Amino acid sequence: MTVPRSAGPTALPEGRAPEPGRLWRRVTLLFVSGGVLVLAAFAVWSWRQSFDRIDSELGIEVAMAANGVDAIFSGLGNDLTYLGGRLPARAQGDFRARSYALLKAYQRHHPIVASMALFAPDGRMLINTARPFGAPLPDTRHHPAVLASIRAALGEHGIWIGKTQKGLVLGAWRIPVRYAVRAPDGRPRFILQASMLLTTLTRHWRAVRMSSDMAIGLLRLDGLHVARMPAANPERLYTARMAGPLMQVLGRHPHSAGGAYRGRVQSDWTQRIGRYARLSGFPMVVYISVPESAVWGAWWHDSMPFLVLSLLGLGSYVALSRVLLQRERAHLRELAAGERHDPITGLPNLLAAREWLEHRLAEGVRTLGLLQVHIDDFADVHDAVGAGGAQRVLQEVARRLFGRISDPQALVAHLGVEQYLVGVPGADLLRVHRLARRLQEALNEPLFVGEQTLRLNATVGVSCFPDDADSADDLLRAVASAAHSAQQAGYGQIALYDPDNSRRSVARVGFQQAVERALAGDEFVLYYQPIIDLTQRRLAGAEALIRWEDPQRGLLPPGEFIPLAEATGRISAIGEWVVRRACRDLKDWETRGLHLRLSLNLSAEELRNPDYPLRLRRALAVAHVDPSSLELEVTETAVMQDVQRSAAALRSLTELGVRFAIDDFGTGHASLTYLRRLPVQVIKIDRAFVTEVVSSPADRAIIKAVMELARGLGCITVAEGIETEAQYRLLREFGVDRGQGFWISRPLPRDAFETLLREHTQLPPQVGDDVPDASEHRQ
Repeated sequence: MTVPRSAGPTALPEGRAPEPGRLWRRVTLLFVSGGVLVLAAFAVWSWRQSFDRIDSELGIEVAMAANGVDAIFSGLGNDLTYLGGRLPARAQGDFRARSYALLKAYQRHHPIVASMALFAPDGRMLINTARPFGAPLPDTRHHPAVLASIRAALGEHGIWIGKTQKGLVLGAWRIPVRYAVRAPDGRPRFILQASMLLTTLTRHWRAVRMSSDMAIGLLRLDGLHVARMPAANPERLYTARMAGPLMQVLGRHPHSAGGAYRGRVQSDWTQRIGRYARLSGFPMVVYISVPESAVWGAWWHDSMPFLVLSLLGLGSYVALSRVLLQRERAHLRELAAGERHDPITGLPNLLAAREWLEHRLAEGVRTLGLLQVHIDDFADVHDAVGAGGAQRVLQEVARRLFGRISDPQALVAHLGVEQYLVGVPGADLLRVHRLARRLQEALNEPLFVGEQTLRLNATVGVSCFPDDADSADDLLRAVASAAHSAQQAGYGQIALYDPDNSRRSVARVGFQQAVERALAGDEFVLYYQPIIDLTQRRLAGAEALIRWEDPQRGLLPPGEFIPLAEATGRISAIGEWVVRRACRDLKDWETRGLHLRLSLNLSAEELRNPDYPLRLRRALAVAHVDPSSLELEVTETAVMQDVQRSAAALRSLTELGVRFAIDDFGTGHASLTYLRRLPVQVIKIDRAFVTEVVSSPADRAIIKAVMELARGLGCITVAEGIETEAQYRLLREFGVDRGQGFWISRPLPRDAFETLLREHTQLPPQVGDDVPDASEHRQ
């Protein structure tokens, strides 16, 4: 029978098996408690983020509003000073007519001024342009509050912003800006007043309002409001002196140019947060505030989806766990019945793995892949996290191995300490090799044990039935030998079974023979992915991409066979075929008058091969192809393996006339010091940065930095993986020279690409109306 793939964290002999319900309750309590703590921490953090964002927006808006108010009052102040010097002497007979004409002319040319008025030093109104010349004017001496506000300007030797009141002539709420005109000996001659309607100022503020709950105000340092929006009760608002949180902050920081405040305000008795900015030329501050409920609302809007989904996830986990608990009880009893399972991870041990293999072979499986996974330096991990932590690491390794295996019939076993075994029925060498890489990637993801973060490296040995062995014991010996070879090769290696240096494994030889058959039988084909000029959307070149038309598996992408070709040493033969076929196609197109530059990928092995320049020269000569028509792409990682040797190889190839491109730029660790020494003409921006460029400020910043670097080095930039029009627009706006990706065109067979090349069409054929075409750029 099939040995179960999974088990609980422990497996004890029968009679000592723990009650699953108790274990489930403990795990659930820990999980739910941890989830609640994480959600609480997230809630606090996200609330702080919302608060800081709103506070920052208030700071920006209040600075803009303060600058606007300062400009208005400063302009009026300068004008009043000038007008005061132009007023005629009161003793002249036509004093009133000439003064009225002067002030009326000023008002007509300044729409923000509702009226101009002139008062005697005793407060009597002499002129008001809101009424026709000679019309009767109210006697301000019969209005003590207005009179006191007017005469307050006499105590100032500059511009004075009076109390906001209902004008006796205008009949509306207005802000008086006054200036005491004085004789040479300092005695006051007149009080000149420019009245601005309160609605004029608030109309300017409406442009900066962010929400209906926002309040914007202008407050004198003596606590009197000059303006506020909204103002539900202006009679109370503009007569009462404020003593709320803003005035308290101003009292504590009398010389501060601006700041924040928080508390219950007198204006509407709501709990608010706000920002204020002091006017540079007047004893007033502009403030903007929002209710604290607005912060909570923004926080809930931003965080609600995550919190709700997380709570639903916790609830679903508890519900699902209860359903699985019933199955797990029976499963634990079965595991505790014998000694065929590891006591730490609950996985089948070596004995159970052998029985599983024998059972599968007896069933008559056609193929079976076996992988032995070795955790590198586990002794160091044990010393770092202790025995308890090491057990949790082993259990987490088991969990991750399960997570990357989709076949329910597969085996995951724990052979002892840092050794695991994975068996996959029906898998051939290609599939097992890909699985080995996925398992390495899963184990290398961050692992948190207590307060420590670990990254595990694993070496993997691979063997296959029936290529390497035809019995369970022989298969286990073969995979153990492969695992030992992987450990000798270094950390993170994958080794195929190779019993000795003189006889390679059947599986390895089988793959090499398949490659030779594909080369001889012309099973490999080249697809061409267009590279366009992002500005004109015209074809600027193409990248040649290999495919394998396997008679049994169909059309295989390079990811299915290139890694294994590198592991078995057949990548050079495949690369040589690519160069010959690409040169042949180039020459064929040139004879038809079709010219372009092709990009070919250069592997690390070919870069290290001293004979490669000679082979490339021979291929170019045989095809009679101009070397400048070829562009070789080499990854950062391949170059940085041996920088000096790589630079020498690139220079020798450059002497042939070919161009070079750094591929997947930004994903490796290329030093800028080395990069400037390499003969590189093109920098290709990796798709990892292009994919999220529309939504990620970090990716946009990286791409802009790469652009600046490329310009400094005199290199052309090519963006890979353009899959949306939004990405295209943004990259074009950044000044990226060229691009390729599925949105522009998928890789095309030779004939389809030749048709595209012959028709000189723009790519993609249809985009938004505001994407300029080539004719617009020519103009």
